[in-house]
Amino acid sequence: MAEQKENTSFKLRYFGAPGRGQSIRLALIASGFAFTDEFVTGEEFGAAKKAGTSVTLPELVIFDAAGKEVNAFNQSLAILRYIGAVSGLYGDNALQRLQIDEIVATVPDVASEVFFKKPEERAQAAKDGKFVLLLKFLNRRVEENDKAGNKKGFAVGDKLSIADISLFSLCAALASGFMEGIPKDILSAYPRLQKIVEVVGAIDSIKAFGASFPQRLADYKDDAKKASVKAVTYPGKTCPDVAAK
Repeated sequence: MAEQKENTSFKLRYFGAPGRGQSIRLALIASGFAFTDEFVTGEEFGAAKKAGTSVTLPELVIFDAAGKEVNAFNQSLAILRYIGAVSGLYGDNALQRLQIDEIVATVPDVASEVFFKKPEERAQAAKDGKFVLLLKFLNRRVEENDKAGNKKGFAVGDKLSIADISLFSLCAALASGFMEGIPKDILSAYPRLQKIVEVVGAIDSIKAFGASFPQRLADYKDDAKKASVKAVTYPGKTCPDVAAK
């Protein structure tokens, strides 16, 4: 088992890209837990798979209070739910957790319609079909939360959850302008999803992360700077779920 030199509860291992690791990064940032974010190269991941030490990415490594590795876990949605559960980002009751799970599970369905597609396929998806249907569904779910009397702009209840973080990651990517075929104003047709981007993006810790992460990605592509940004530790508190183990 590995030993963690920094005083952190977690290490997230994922490629040097937003992808399926981004919601987990943001959930960890929002949680206030100290963690290390380690970029993994394709070669490193391939070697780990061949050795049988890794199955898929992202991977969350958990450390105890002494800095010793407890275990490592895969599957992005399982990791996201765990971080939500130990940080208070997973609703106040079973019904809210059902609502959160529905949104979190729908986000990858939306992404699969346009990510890793040709520009012409994305352009068509943005006009009609399953992609539009799913975005309308998510927009309606958030509107329903408003109509239930919640006033703070979140997706479920009146506080931040992993549902908001998942929606933020998806919608920020869609509206980034970097996905050829998807218009930059795509969210104008889905005003409550646009509002989620604004509400979550205004949270101080997430805003600070968003301001620095693009530069880290750029530095990771620079051979002279790559090593210095491969693993970055974000300071914070110890997760009580693992501190006593």
